[in-house]
Amino acid sequence: MTPATRRRVLSTAILFAPAALLAGCATGLTGPAVTPSQVIADAGSIINGLAATVTQINVASPGLIPAALLPQIQTYLTQAQAALASLSGSLPAQTSAVTLQQVEDDAQSVLTALAGVPLIPPPYSTAIQAAAILLPIVEVFVNQTLHTVAPTVAAPDPARANQARATLAAAIARAH
Repeated sequence: MTPATRRRVLSTAILFAPAALLAGCATGLTGPAVTPSQVIADAGSIINGLAATVTQINVASPGLIPAALLPQIQTYLTQAQAALASLSGSLPAQTSAVTLQQVEDDAQSVLTALAGVPLIPPPYSTAIQAAAILLPIVEVFVNQTLHTVAPTVAAPDPARANQARATLAAAIARAH
């Protein structure tokens, strides 16, 4: 296998890794009920974990994330952080869900952009995968609260969600 072919195979695998991880838990809209406070906390972990990871990648491997892509990623993260700042667990679920839908869209945009970056090494790739594992919790909450689309995704099981939360917390801690 030539180096170019190997890179193409590996970058394709990285592109589909989050989808493969989510496919394992896509058995319908199931999982324990979560509170708006927990969903807000998870959304914060996702966005702050992705922001910390992007920063760490740029420090450890400058240029790994293409210069043309970085401003787009930063815009999505900034929008999501601003939306999260307006949320609190005391808001009505309906109000929280509308704002969380924007956060979910921004997080998905960041994950999609990062999926196009070949060969992101661990621990950064692990943090990105953890964000992809937790994102369905936000999506399930939004879909159940707003009744906007038919359920197509399941939240990860609690053990897997807790592992993803710990991975994102470690990514955030490494950034400080």
